[in-house]
Amino acid sequence: MSTTIKAVAVNESTTNIERNAIRIMLLNNGACDHVKTFPIETHARNTSVLLSVLKEELPPYKKNAYLGIGFVSYENVNLIQFKSTFKSFPLNRGDEFVFYFEDGQKLVFNMNFESKKEGPFFKNESLITDEELDLLKRTDIKYYKLTNYQKYISVIGGFVHQENNIQYSSERTGKKLFKLMAKRILLARRRVELACCNNY
Repeated sequence: MSTTIKAVAVNESTTNIERNAIRIMLLNNGACDHVKTFPIETHARNTSVLLSVLKEELPPYKKNAYLGIGFVSYENVNLIQFKSTFKSFPLNRGDEFVFYFEDGQKLVFNMNFESKKEGPFFKNESLITDEELDLLKRTDIKYYKLTNYQKYISVIGGFVHQENNIQYSSERTGKKLFKLMAKRILLARRRVELACCNNY
């Protein structure tokens, strides 16, 4: 099973002033702007939160529960976007998301904005540099940790295959998909920058 990844340019403006953005779209039986990730049930640090906090928010109680991660790039800024279906992790301002890499590095993102509710999701975002996107493009992620500081709870997650998830069929292909998303957004940014330079 393969998922097509496209970086698409869109005008997000609702007025006559353009607000152009580059978004990643995952295309596989429908369009989606984020990759799905899930709590790692076998991780020792997840035992308490999975048994007490998230138990009824996971399969078999809820079949479509996950944390989504995506990217969007504007003219002068990149954002990493998080979408959570978990009521216990609504991505509040001040919460923290940390990627832990196989080589020992880590990358920290703080939620600096108020969380927004969009349909089934809580949504928040953080600034991400080209250098950080490049790190995500070339380095394997071991897992991530999301912390809700209002409740002082954390969950360890990653690219765990779930029966209802058609985006990827294994942890390895999930990691590959995520790295490819970061690569595509960087390539699209550079194409836009080159096109702008050539117009002058």
